[in-house]
Amino acid sequence: MSDPKCGQPEISVILPVLNGARTLETTLRALRNSRFEDFEILVVDDGSMDGTDELLLRYGVDRVIRNAEPQGPFACRNQGADAAGAGILFYTDADVEIAPDTLDKVARHFREHQGTALIGLYGMRHPHRNPASVYKNSWIHYTYRQIAPRADWFFTAVGAVRKSDWERAGRFDPGFRIVTGGGDIEFGHRLLSHGVEVVLDPSLEVIHHKRYSLGALLRNDLLRAYGYSLLALRIAPGKASVKRLRIANVPSTFAMATALAGLMLLIWPASLAVPLLVWPAIASLLAYLAANARFLNHVRKALSLKTSLAMVPILFLDHVAAGLGVLAAICRRCLPGSAGPGLTKTERP
Repeated sequence: MSDPKCGQPEISVILPVLNGARTLETTLRALRNSRFEDFEILVVDDGSMDGTDELLLRYGVDRVIRNAEPQGPFACRNQGADAAGAGILFYTDADVEIAPDTLDKVARHFREHQGTALIGLYGMRHPHRNPASVYKNSWIHYTYRQIAPRADWFFTAVGAVRKSDWERAGRFDPGFRIVTGGGDIEFGHRLLSHGVEVVLDPSLEVIHHKRYSLGALLRNDLLRAYGYSLLALRIAPGKASVKRLRIANVPSTFAMATALAGLMLLIWPASLAVPLLVWPAIASLLAYLAANARFLNHVRKALSLKTSLAMVPILFLDHVAAGLGVLAAICRRCLPGSAGPGLTKTERP
């Protein structure tokens, strides 16, 4: 890490944490093993009560900012940026393991490119082999790769921006909640509106150590679909909010697959009582598989055919959950007395 006697570091690593001791050691160890040395680590502890303090002492981070009461991840990221001594802010999370060359790539990018921010993606390798965790990680990896090299969102798990551009874009909005997401997406739109291009480098891969149960996965994606859809109405109320196009890394086939999943949910039980519906039910399944063929083939090539086949029921349930989230957002928008496409303080994701 950077020696403070030698002046300001080139990169400030900003790491918010709330009760992240289970994965934080892996995150800090990876930072210490970085081949790039001219950086500082700023940890914003958002009121942890799980032994996080001990880990921070053991790894000797450059600065720790402690909040007596949780302020939320985006408020923490702003606090870290305010205290940063470097001109480049690198954001990551307490369950992310960077590669030894990650900060090298970040520094090189900003030396060679002006007017840009930089994001990476989760690698296909995942420490947890349960199907829900593998699916979620694979889905994020796949969808990010489809968008590269240009994105219209920021990614706080592995993302870097010049401090001057962060200030010019207006900092992160601390009102966004982690469960419904959207804060990094909204910030990315503001970067673009201020002329800062968001570049996605597919080689900038990190390992995400978060473990998902199937229930946690479905709850997460239902709430995220709800939050992202409200954000879509806020950013671009004239667009097809069900698709959430240009709002996140969701491909255009997502809306089609979600609609097909809803149709299957209705037609398959009905086909048991009405024989004439058997063929439409089969047709809906084939159409659904076709809509998701590229993703499933990507998993097959990267992992295995067995893993790809295991993805199908999880993918279906995830589309159903996301569809319910989108419908909930539309219903919320249509309620009498709705404040319009913007989000209130209480419902802002």
